[in-house]
Amino acid sequence: MDFSDFEFLKGYAETEDFPLVICDTAYRIRYMNSVAAEKYKKLGGKNMIGHSLSVFMDEEERSKVEMGVEWFKESKENRKLLAIRDTRRCLDIYLWAIRDEKGELIGFCGKQISRKQDENTPYEIID
Repeated sequence: MDFSDFEFLKGYAETEDFPLVICDTAYRIRYMNSVAAEKYKKLGGKNMIGHSLSVFMDEEERSKVEMGVEWFKESKENRKLLAIRDTRRCLDIYLWAIRDEKGELIGFCGKQISRKQDENTPYEIID
């Protein structure tokens, strides 16, 4: 089977059950998974790719993302930042640095982590 690295990574990104939007350091949206495309359908969904993330955020959101990206630039060790703790939904939203093999910042993304305990039985088939 022959496939590109992009197809391989896209396949992984599509397994995530949270909206995944990946941006470069110029805040340009480079990729969004299908969950993100559906969630942000009113803003254009997949048509948001190639546009600046800043266009789709209010001033407060933009400021917080900019602060996070600046913090990532300060040190190669800075890789994850808690952005939002949503106690209502038992959900934490993190801003993650994306770095190249030298540790240089090349982009960022948001990742949601649920604090709800999974009630499924191990190795149970989940639809």
